[in-house]
Amino acid sequence: MRKLILKHHSQHSPKDYVPDGPFPKNSTRYLFEPLENTIRDQLIPALIGRKVCDAERQLLALPLRHGGLGLTNPQTNAKQNTITPC
Repeated sequence: MRKLILKHHSQHSPKDYVPDGPFPKNSTRYLFEPLENTIRDQLIPALIGRKVCDAERQLLALPLRHGGLGLTNPQTNAKQNTITPC
């Protein structure tokens, strides 16, 4: 059985993930890209034994009751994942 090791790469700063072009005000979607890449490239292959295409990734994001694994894409939920000041 292979071990899945998720490492934090401290040599990268948040500036490394800021898109070059304009993005919507208060958008945090780009901040979740490294997390989605880790889920897609490491976690899912460790669970099912192979890489997945975009359509399969969308299916795996569905809840269990709808045939998925509930592995939501953090980029699609970026607005819900944002902490807003009171």
